Amino acid sequence: MIDQTMSPSTLSGPPVSRWWGCFPDLRRDTLGFLLHCHAYGDVVKLPMGLVVELFLRQRDAAMYVLNHPADVKHVLVTNQDNYRKAPVAPAESRIFGQGVLHTEGETHHRQRRLFLPFFHGNHVAAYTDLITGKAHNRVEHWQDGTTVDIEHEMAHLTLSVIWRLLFGRDVGSEADTVREAIAVGQSLIKLQYDSLVASLTPLWVPTKLHRQFTRGHRSMEAMIRRMIEERRRASHQNDDVLALLLASRDTEGRPLSDEEIRDELMTFLLAGHETTANALTWTWFLLSQFRSVRERLA
Repeated sequence: MIDQTMSPSTLSGPPVSRWWGCFPDLRRDTLGFLLHCHAYGDVVKLPMGLVVELFLRQRDAAMYVLNHPADVKHVLVTNQDNYRKAPVAPAESRIFGQGVLHTEGETHHRQRRLFLPFFHGNHVAAYTDLITGKAHNRVEHWQDGTTVDIEHEMAHLTLSVIWRLLFGRDVGSEADTVREAIAVGQSLIKLQYDSLVASLTPLWVPTKLHRQFTRGHRSMEAMIRRMIEERRRASHQNDDVLALLLASRDTEGRPLSDEEIRDELMTFLLAGHETTANALTWTWFLLSQFRSVRERLA
């Protein structure tokens, strides 16, 4: 665990490239490299390399891997205000805007308070039936003796659940458009984090991936703004996140703008869908490694 005697200069980590730091190893085998980091203790230092140091004008630029659950909780939960969020990739900024994922300080706390009613009491109990039903529907497509792409399946499952929670209806005929836009956005964000050149290339430069991203982003924008407009005109509101946002007021009693609602919906849709799908995928992986746990769940 972290203790008071630790400092960046005393932390160790695996040997990495002086110029490119840990990035080549992370790209080559992300899981293998991070598992290897366990050998260096609870807090592992990963230098980012001379190129990044020159670009950031920051000596000894590094990332840190936390291997102990208590340290992860300290940074992400109990002491989160002490840690600022890193700058985001251009594509990520375009997608999420000023949603709760990327804001800091009082703005972040205010946005989080907006959603608290939706994650308490009867609301949470109601999600159980929804999630269970969607999971059963998904599993019905699986056939004994076949190989299942579990990452693909969990992405479909979480999208169907979160779309219903956000908008009070099934994704339906829009599913392919939404999934394609999300996939392209994720690919571009990953590329911009993996490649310094990609992160510095403006989105208006007409690369193939940029054009695909722009098309998908525009489709998602139009879809979400249309649903906001339709719901504002409706006489009846569903019990969903969009209704919660439309009814919300700031400290001075002002309603949220369409832009603010759009940012929160995009954040919940893309960030919530992907992170939950990833967590479920790794849960399946861990179950495959521990037979005793798997048998208890059978």
